[in-house]
Amino acid sequence: MAVAVESSRLHERVALRTLCFTGANPRFLMLGLQVATAFISLWMSNTSTTTTESLNSSKDSVDTVSQMLVLSDNKQQRRIYKGLLLSIAYASAIGGAGTLIGTSSIISMNSHFQSLYGDKNPVAFFSYMCYALPQLIILLLICWIWLQFLFIGFCNNNKKNNQVVNDMIVKKYKELGPMRYEELVVLISFLSLIALWLSRPAWTKLFTANYVTDGTASMLISMLLFVLPAENPFSSATVDKLLENKDEPIRTIITWKLMREKFSWSTLFLLGGGFAMANGVKKSGLSDWIAVKLSAMQWMPPWAFIAFSSGIVCLLTEFASNTATAAVFIPVVASIAIAQNINPLTYVLPVTFASSFSFMFPSGTPPNAVVFSAKILHVSDMILGGLVLKIGSFILCQVFAQTFAPLVFDFGILNVTGAETTMAP
Repeated sequence: MAVAVESSRLHERVALRTLCFTGANPRFLMLGLQVATAFISLWMSNTSTTTTESLNSSKDSVDTVSQMLVLSDNKQQRRIYKGLLLSIAYASAIGGAGTLIGTSSIISMNSHFQSLYGDKNPVAFFSYMCYALPQLIILLLICWIWLQFLFIGFCNNNKKNNQVVNDMIVKKYKELGPMRYEELVVLISFLSLIALWLSRPAWTKLFTANYVTDGTASMLISMLLFVLPAENPFSSATVDKLLENKDEPIRTIITWKLMREKFSWSTLFLLGGGFAMANGVKKSGLSDWIAVKLSAMQWMPPWAFIAFSSGIVCLLTEFASNTATAAVFIPVVASIAIAQNINPLTYVLPVTFASSFSFMFPSGTPPNAVVFSAKILHVSDMILGGLVLKIGSFILCQVFAQTFAPLVFDFGILNVTGAETTMAP
């Protein structure tokens, strides 16, 4: 799906249309970039090449803006440029945690609960979005306000430059032309996939237990994209083209050649390795062994242990892979929760969120590396820009785990099939 969106340039239309709406004022331009990037990252893994290319497209647009504003001759405009770049990277990380498919650590969490609960997995696509989106919206607003304060300040607005930038954005949007048939098919497929994900608890009852997962809907829509034509088969132009080239096959939305070129196969190894590590930690008994060794910490109330464990993960994820960090810590804290007769969601949710956000260093996530490659940002810019977001995300995941999570998820009796454990409320 991500390859289809990127190859059809649907993501460009979404991003540019958002920027046309927000205008060229640096403050609202930053907001538009954040909203567009976060929305794209909701549905595309931010470890994949497709999202990285989407980020590159956004960065190229910002580069064009910078050239038109002659940023090299204006210190204040260079600071605005830095803020716009960081807003793209941070919005990608924030948006990626909004769905079960957005980032590798969330995927690892869902996979772990799937192995524990099977068809009774309490983390459904819709319920997870209900839990995640409110805190991500708050974090996105914090990001917008903080980056404005840090890089834009209280400078006067240059209306002349704003008009030039606004004209450039409108021009680039008009260059896309009217929505093509290929874009329309991809958009309908994309919306259908979201609808299938959100409604899965209802239609999955038509099948036997453990038969249908979120991956089933993904595979169904993906296979259709290999079959659906990229050009309107009912238009006279397409018919004439087929009559002239009878031996030439009809181009479909996605081809295997396109998949080989665009799909990030390394992501499969990254996620697969993370899943293997998580399963190894659980099956080998390492998570239970660590849980026993940490039993001395049972005197800590749940909120204190959540703060302690997610604080460690917050630090580690800045230097280690998000996937590896989540793969190791999720089974461990889940085992500790089960040993304490506490629902694993209580510990796993904040730890997973903590492992999803790397704001302070270029090596933290691919989006950070993409914007750092512009060679205008310093590491100190990322540390200063990311520190407040790091603290804000840490506080938010603690508060929401303690207050909002019990309202969204079922924290009652759950049979942990993988651990052969029954938990009381």
